[in-house]
Amino acid sequence: MSFRLFDAPLREPSQFVGFAGNMIDRQSENRADDSVEKALADPSARLLL
Repeated sequence: MSFRLFDAPLREPSQFVGFAGNMIDRQSENRADDSVEKALADPSARLLL
């Protein structure tokens, strides 16, 4: 079955997700080598797995 470009829905499904429009700002190249240790030492730091 071929994909018909003009029959596609106007909105792509990921646009309905709350964070789909956010830009990812990757700053890993600007972080110091000990930034993980500093973050984990901060009691207010949170980690999402």
